[in-house]
Amino acid sequence: EQTPVLLKQACIEFKALNNWKDFDYMLQAVGPDHPCEVELGAYNSGERLTLTFSQYIDYLKLWISMTEKGEAIPDDQILYMAQNDLPAGLLDDIEIPAACQDDSLGAGKLYNTMLWMGPASTVSPLHFDPLDNFLMQITGSKSVWLLPRSVDSTCLYSGQSHQEQSNTSAVDVRKPDLEKYPLFAKIQDEIVTCHLEPGDMLYIPAKWWHAVQSNEMSISVNAWWR
Repeated sequence: EQTPVLLKQACIEFKALNNWKDFDYMLQAVGPDHPCEVELGAYNSGERLTLTFSQYIDYLKLWISMTEKGEAIPDDQILYMAQNDLPAGLLDDIEIPAACQDDSLGAGKLYNTMLWMGPASTVSPLHFDPLDNFLMQITGSKSVWLLPRSVDSTCLYSGQSHQEQSNTSAVDVRKPDLEKYPLFAKIQDEIVTCHLEPGDMLYIPAKWWHAVQSNEMSISVNAWWR
């Protein structure tokens, strides 16, 4: 079975590491009217909105301005641009890992390349994906919690709320409520955590459970492949 691998500074040569520090550059490359889907709420409320890229950049600038003043946007008003197709205008700023397009780790069939942008505290809850994944950190830092695909899924209480699918756990792995989810205690020792800084890349094998949290304003790209 494949296991996760943290590749420190594997993306350090990406042009995105410098270019995407400049929101005006991104806005010009993507286009102000480019539609993007955002999640409402820091922790997976299940509600999504459609904004233009220009509107979302304005939101991030507002969030940064408020943060610098010591003010805060409430968690239920946090907007996370999660799992959007990477716009064509940004493709040249990254390099798709070779393993996504050869047979060194699989069939080498690239499925999709996605863009993730958002303020600190945004979370992708504990879940698994059916495809192999490279998560590439461009701006800011993220924490990742991982559990093997072989873990007893009954301990994860997956699919137990109205917006959850069977590949998503009801447990907040960052601070599990063991009174509500007592079986989770059986697998806590199997959790592996890692920290991604700009330029780092994390290989997440297919069907490995993982949760991701932005520790500051963050931009990431991931590539799924078979």
